[in-house]
Amino acid sequence: MPLPQAQSIMDIQALYHATFNHIHRFFTHLIMRLTLLSTFTLWFSTILTQSSIVDTYIATESPIAKAGLLANIGPSGSKCAGAEVLSCHLITAE
Repeated sequence: MPLPQAQSIMDIQALYHATFNHIHRFFTHLIMRLTLLSTFTLWFSTILTQSSIVDTYIATESPIAKAGLLANIGPSGSKCAGAEVLSCHLITAE
């Protein structure tokens, strides 16, 4: 598309302003899109990092928690030595 020929100073100024506005709008939208893209990329990488931290924590703590739970079962449990076992009576509505 050929550029329009300027007939006067006013035409040159109008052409300059139109071109400037077009370029300004292009770069403004480009900056907004790049900012949005980088924000989503950072957000997504943070989520992946936190997810792996949680998975690592659960994998590390699960055996410890299971061992502690099993050590609390019954009167011979190492973490509840001397505990008495109470008898339970099931009460039914008649």
